[in-house]
Amino acid sequence: PVDFVVNLSDPADPSTVQPTDFTVNGTPANSDTLQNGNATITFHFNSTPVTTEGVQTMLIPAGAILRASDEMPIFEFMCTFCYAVTPLQVTSTNPPVGGTFSPPAPGDYTYDVNFNQAIDPASVQTSDLTLTGNAGGSVTAVSVNGSTATFTVHFTFGGSVTASIGAGSITAEGCNVNAAFSGDYTVEGCPPQNYVFTPGTDPIVPGTTDTGNHTDDGDTFVALPFAFQLYDQTYNGVNVSSNGRLDFVVANEPGGYITSCLPAPPNIGPYDFTVFPTWQDLCTGDCFGVTCTDCGVFTSVSGSAPNRIFNIEWRAAPYNSGATGPTDNFEVRLYEGDPNLKFEVIYGVLNPAFLPSTGENWVAGVQGNSAAGFFTQDFCNPVANVPPSNVSKTYAIPACGTPSPTPTATASPTATATATATATPTATATATATPTATATPTPTAGPRPTPTPRPRPTPPPRP
Repeated sequence: PVDFVVNLSDPADPSTVQPTDFTVNGTPANSDTLQNGNATITFHFNSTPVTTEGVQTMLIPAGAILRASDEMPIFEFMCTFCYAVTPLQVTSTNPPVGGTFSPPAPGDYTYDVNFNQAIDPASVQTSDLTLTGNAGGSVTAVSVNGSTATFTVHFTFGGSVTASIGAGSITAEGCNVNAAFSGDYTVEGCPPQNYVFTPGTDPIVPGTTDTGNHTDDGDTFVALPFAFQLYDQTYNGVNVSSNGRLDFVVANEPGGYITSCLPAPPNIGPYDFTVFPTWQDLCTGDCFGVTCTDCGVFTSVSGSAPNRIFNIEWRAAPYNSGATGPTDNFEVRLYEGDPNLKFEVIYGVLNPAFLPSTGENWVAGVQGNSAAGFFTQDFCNPVANVPPSNVSKTYAIPACGTPSPTPTATASPTATATATATATPTATATATATPTATATPTPTAGPRPTPTPRPRPTPPPRP
């Protein structure tokens, strides 16, 4: 560039404006032109003062120009801008675009991203790389060596994955930002699958620790004694709902007494990554029409590491059913480190003589990423069709053979950056000239309609 336009907050006294008042990288301008009522100055250089790529500095010293109205001296103006001829862009990856992460998932993998210039290590974060596709995945670490960023990624399942780096996420040594990049890959291993369940007659293992959940329409957070994986996500705690759910992501109370066949639409948030042992309008403490003595949610641990089982037992009664104690007894058992991500739902007694006055369906199953079709429903029964007692269901992801996904690879990073310098000297003059890269927007699916919780009558005081 040879012309630099400076916009002032007030008209300048023309007699005080000199070409040498403005410098770029210490080189003064050769001529100037005033416009816009002397509030805009174009400084011209006979030859460009920008001789190398990188950060450039513009300067107008304090007092160099005076304001026309009162001869008030200008404050110092200094700012930097980036000049780059060649955009920072990805040249190759390892594995290459269209290639395969191996051996079969689950596991941790190294993903090298090579750029055409050395990159600034401080500009690279794990969040710069996003992974999408049915293999999912997460980014756990990153390091930089010259022009290569080495990411550590984890995949739980096999399948296809798209790795993307947004435009402007990473900076070259100096100031040049990256063009957008996206590449498709294959991950060896079993692709994500739905849970299947096997019927049985396992008995309830009683809970011995009171979680404190003695309520109507309430969630209680419970820390897990070990990390538990549901689908492709791992959790160290869960929200236990009085309405017979394990909410791993969103504490979906109040309003969670309104049941739905799976996949369930959102309440406070999505019901994705939720286990529904017995979703019903239940109380684990006193509520309207129920005196729930001895009700609650209780936990215990069976076995020893690394083969423990965490038992979560409900002792509940349907809302406004006239119950004076627990009428519905059921349990979820979470298995530590099971290769098939097993959990079990056990039904003790579900007493058909006590039904909720709200008439909600009885629902059981598990829901993952519902938008991608991941859910398994055991039953969705009308209120009068109470599920059977003294049975169990063991849920697990089935073993699979070797998948052969065939993703399509696309990598075409391109961008053009233009540096434009403008400035307005005021009482505190600052400016930053930044090249702008254009990114392609990604459509976002809209949320499902949210059910409206029904009003609850006020419970009568206990005697």
